[in-house]
Amino acid sequence: MAKKYKEDQIYSICDYPPYRGGSNPDINRNTYKIMDLKSASAPNHDAVVIEFGKRLNDGTKRLADSLGITTLQVAIVPSSEQGKVSVGLEAMLNHVQDVNIIYNKKFIVRDVTVPKAHLGGGRSYQKNIDSVSVHVKPDPNIPLLLIDDVSTSGNSLNSCREILLKSGVKRVYMVTIGRTV
Repeated sequence: MAKKYKEDQIYSICDYPPYRGGSNPDINRNTYKIMDLKSASAPNHDAVVIEFGKRLNDGTKRLADSLGITTLQVAIVPSSEQGKVSVGLEAMLNHVQDVNIIYNKKFIVRDVTVPKAHLGGGRSYQKNIDSVSVHVKPDPNIPLLLIDDVSTSGNSLNSCREILLKSGVKRVYMVTIGRTV
């Protein structure tokens, strides 16, 4: 994550060359780490949660310091499946020790299951606007960090950011663990 943060920019922890059934010649360690993060039953899931959790801790500390605050709210972009949240991302939050975080899985919730983008479902901005809502309103005066596991088009993060802003949150910053390259 950067040293000075813009609310309309998506920051990332690593580049992510997608697996694509194993046919992508650019697959690297990050590909497998992201896949392990997304699957709680993967043999390296816990190790990846720790690794990315430490990096998230470092980034949230830099963000909080740059804003002159000690507390951040956190929301996780919901899965494409109704009511589901990434257990990997939730577990990473346990490794954020240098900033006080306020996390509620109901800050932003998928109300309707939509087709998974990586399996051919659309990546439209509107798809998220129409299927996601705030169930518990975050404190409008505490900056919020919105996290996603993978970002390709940025539509999931940007649409969830818009929904949170419309709910009254004044400052929303966005980070993805892996940015598709």
